[in-house]
Amino acid sequence: ITMAKEQPSDLVRKRPKHPRQKLQLTLPLAVSVNHLYSFRRGKRFMTKKGIKYMQDVGLIASSAIRKQKYKVEEEGVWLIVELKYYFADLRRRDCHNMHKIVMDSLEQIVFKDDRWVLVQDKFVGLDRDNPRIEVTVRAMSYDGAMKEVKK
Repeated sequence: ITMAKEQPSDLVRKRPKHPRQKLQLTLPLAVSVNHLYSFRRGKRFMTKKGIKYMQDVGLIASSAIRKQKYKVEEEGVWLIVELKYYFADLRRRDCHNMHKIVMDSLEQIVFKDDRWVLVQDKFVGLDRDNPRIEVTVRAMSYDGAMKEVKK
């Protein structure tokens, strides 16, 4: 019998090995979660658009990691991912519907598991000529294990 490697608790925060580093990416606008999956015979499948988006983001992220000499932190180090959205027009959108595909696209490339990521939407704006998502990844400041909040 092989024992599974014990996973660190979500409430224990490891000290980052590279606390001052930052990774900055510019990504195309994501496929909304509403258009990310299709269903056939009761099973969920990612759409071709979703698969292509994940592949494109993987290439962009891998290139940025090399150019910026970013070092991926180990599991248990909490990261903050800041997102700034620039849309091409004024249509109504819900940027929260893009979190899943962006985080899933960066997982295993920029960080090992997106359960250690806190996503922060920082800005939504208009750029008709260059719609995009600007992404900044940085380690969360370390203060040891999380403390229980007393009421």
